Amino acid sequence: MALEDSNLEFLLKKANEHERKYEWLQATKFYKKASELATKNKDFWKIGELNEKLGFCFFRAASQSKTRKDLIIKMKWASEAYQKAINYFQKTDENKKEIRIKHNTALIAYVGLWLDTEQSKRDMLFHQYWSLENEVLRMHEEARDNLAVGTLCNEMIKACHDQYLFYVTDGFEFKKLSMECFALGEKAIEVLSKIDADYELAFAYSWSSWLLGFVVLVGGYQNMKKEYPQKSVEYVRKALTLSKKSWR
Repeated sequence: MALEDSNLEFLLKKANEHERKYEWLQATKFYKKASELATKNKDFWKIGELNEKLGFCFFRAASQSKTRKDLIIKMKWASEAYQKAINYFQKTDENKKEIRIKHNTALIAYVGLWLDTEQSKRDMLFHQYWSLENEVLRMHEEARDNLAVGTLCNEMIKACHDQYLFYVTDGFEFKKLSMECFALGEKAIEVLSKIDADYELAFAYSWSSWLLGFVVLVGGYQNMKKEYPQKSVEYVRKALTLSKKSWR
């Protein structure tokens, strides 16, 4: 058992090394081997976690695709990995399985946004993603997991920005989502400032600065314009300072 644990640790270390170099497909090879090892031990929770990591790596690999065809293939691999993660989490008696199942279900919907071009289907997928991740966010808040709260806030802002906000044609929906994203940014800053999480906090400051400019100047929120310039610049400076610190 000790040898198997050592092997698993080695495989995860190698996968992490590739992730740090943005070598996502190379990382998946080690996560797959680690999953095979966990399967031998019938460790369903670990298998679920590893498939979630596989989904993440396939998703990131898809973002490096040079063709639409390649992107679709890798996005489908990501979706399949997230579904496998759900299947294995469901086999466990862990107290946290509900939150992981909801999160992976949300990620499948998000991956679908990259694949579907029909606006009505995209609307459905986005609202499914948004609703589930808000449930996950509340669960993290109840558990007082500040890192998970801040990280998810950042992920939700980026997801909305990348695949939905600029596709919204309804003015009310646009303003509503913009303000929700701004609130998520403020929440991320609040909770991450309480812990040692410089990278995620820099991310939160960066997005919040952008949102201040975008929401105020494009959305026309008159009541926010007076504080926008100073607060936006302040957030940018903090993001830069934290970024330099976290990369030392």
